Amino acid sequence: MKCKKKGKFDKKKRYFSAPELYDLMRKSFWEVTIYVGFHVDKLGTKSEIISLMKRFAVKFNLIPGSLKTRAYLKRVFMGKLISLPQKITEGIAPYDVPLRFHRIK
Repeated sequence: MKCKKKGKFDKKKRYFSAPELYDLMRKSFWEVTIYVGFHVDKLGTKSEIISLMKRFAVKFNLIPGSLKTRAYLKRVFMGKLISLPQKITEGIAPYDVPLRFHRIK
C-alpha cells in the first residue's frame, strides 16, 4: 500500500483472499491455479481479539506514527519479538511444500 501521509494508508487498495482472487481470475482466464504457502488454522480467541483491536485501531486512525511506539505496542500485545539470525542458511526452518488451493462452492 502506498503511503499518502505518515501513518495514513490508501484504503482503496486491499489484499484479496484466495477465494476472492480465484473468482476474479476465473473471469479472465480459462484455467486458474492458486497455491498457498501454508495452512492457517482457525484463529484462537486471543488472536481474534487482537485482530479486532487492530481493525478498530486502523479504522479510527489510532496507529502511532513512530516505529518505536508501534514496536512497543506489538510487544505488549504479541509478546517478545523473535531475533533473526545474521545469516539465512538452508535447513534453518522446515520447508513446507506449497499446497494447491481448491475452490469450494
